[in-house]
Amino acid sequence: MTATITENRPLAVNMAAYIGLFAGVESFLQGIFEKALNGDGTWADSILHHVQSINTRIDIVEDFLRSCKADTKLAKEILPLIPRLREANTYRNKLGSGLID
Repeated sequence: MTATITENRPLAVNMAAYIGLFAGVESFLQGIFEKALNGDGTWADSILHHVQSINTRIDIVEDFLRSCKADTKLAKEILPLIPRLREANTYRNKLGSGLID
């Protein structure tokens, strides 16, 4: 089934909401990274601010959590969520590009 945004307003609203929620995901990712760094908010911002791709930001956080031994509890809680986060981001990218079936 093919739908256009103009033909299906509820679909358009839901797609926009899903895409818009990723600002919160990015903020969450930055907060997790900052907690892993034991910082005050400036470290994660100064590192992740220069990275445009959410997938690359996810890679940075995942790699840091895997290699950092400072907060193993945080790593144990967050690392299992990374695959789902990647799936959600892939879906968001498809919605944004209009490639969803």
